[in-house]
Amino acid sequence: MIKKKRSEKTSLPTGITTKKGWLISFEKIHQMFARTNYGYILKHRIRWSLFKPTEYSDSEWEKVLGPDANNLDHLLIAYRLTKNFLQKEEFFKTRTGAFVIHINSS
Repeated sequence: MIKKKRSEKTSLPTGITTKKGWLISFEKIHQMFARTNYGYILKHRIRWSLFKPTEYSDSEWEKVLGPDANNLDHLLIAYRLTKNFLQKEEFFKTRTGAFVIHINSS
């Protein structure tokens, strides 16, 4: 287990830097990709469709499972959740000096 110093902050990349030095955010890359033909295909592919009851439409199934069920949006949602988790982790570290999770095994 690697222990971080208190001054070290957990950070997550926010985009990709081009050869010309421009930073393109992951959100912008997602928007650009969504406008491509393959982005259109992924937008209409629903994750876990093998388990979808036949009486549900794809949009109904997506409403049941939430926005993460959409293949196009899945990665961006996972990125945002990770980013949010790391921000909350920093908040708790600064307040308590450590981020500890207690699990009861009763």
